[in-house]
Amino acid sequence: SDEIVDILIGEMRADKDNLDIEAARIQAMLSEFSLDHFLEILHNSDDSSERLLILNLIAEIGPRAAQIIITRIDPHAPWYYLRNLVQMLGRIGKEEHARALKPLLFHEDHRVQREALKGISNIGGNARGKILLDALSECDDLFKASVVATLGSLKYRNALHPPMDLFKAKLSVPDEVKVDLQEKICL
Repeated sequence: SDEIVDILIGEMRADKDNLDIEAARIQAMLSEFSLDHFLEILHNSDDSSERLLILNLIAEIGPRAAQIIITRIDPHAPWYYLRNLVQMLGRIGKEEHARALKPLLFHEDHRVQREALKGISNIGGNARGKILLDALSECDDLFKASVVATLGSLKYRNALHPPMDLFKAKLSVPDEVKVDLQEKICL
């Protein structure tokens, strides 16, 4: 019941030294019943240690939590909450969840973009190269170098020609950023 979940969350919050993490482990076992509460805490908490505890508990729940996390991804949510959701999905998700991260490669906050890129790289499996290559033409010019570097680290063979075209393209970035991008394309 919600009452029991609230009691367990209260116990987790009361144990600031994390000496007894039984309440937290019980919460993880209750997974889908407690996940909504965990996500609310993650959204509202100002306490970084509490958020870290919640992130670890969600990781213990594992892939069963992925679909619920995807439903909570809202591009208009605060960047820090969104970044935490993306980080979680990048840890516990599977290949089929990677597509849910693609729109966040275009998010206005660079921290969310970086976490989405890392998440796609971690869980994207065979689809990650195509996801990133498709996003390359649409993403912010300042972020292109990161996408190119990730494609290179994946050794995605289909990514050969688009970066070469990008090498010659006129970009609206400072010269040092363009040189960085060109170096990453060459690598």
